[in-house]
Amino acid sequence: MRTEYLLIICVMALAAACTRLGSIILFDNVTLPLWAQKWLKHLPASVFTALAIPAILLPKSHLDISFDNHYLLASIIAVIIAWRYKKFVLTVGGSTIVMLCLRWLNL
Repeated sequence: MRTEYLLIICVMALAAACTRLGSIILFDNVTLPLWAQKWLKHLPASVFTALAIPAILLPKSHLDISFDNHYLLASIIAVIIAWRYKKFVLTVGGSTIVMLCLRWLNL
């Protein structure tokens, strides 16, 4: 590996650690108002949705709501498994198996 790449990785790791530690240090002794706590509780789901929906519905940079969209089919299966069983490992494993079967069978 080239030295420049290693240096870039180390600097980026340091920058990521500093931003995380900075927020932890700043907000360690701060109690947020109740309205802010309620709002922040929904932030992870909102961020995940904002990242996942375009990847699922726009796999080739255009809207694809068809049976050819393997991401959409595996996501539907994941939602059904998560709703029914409420088990993270089962949800991820089931949707991964569906995706692999769709890819291997070339459906």
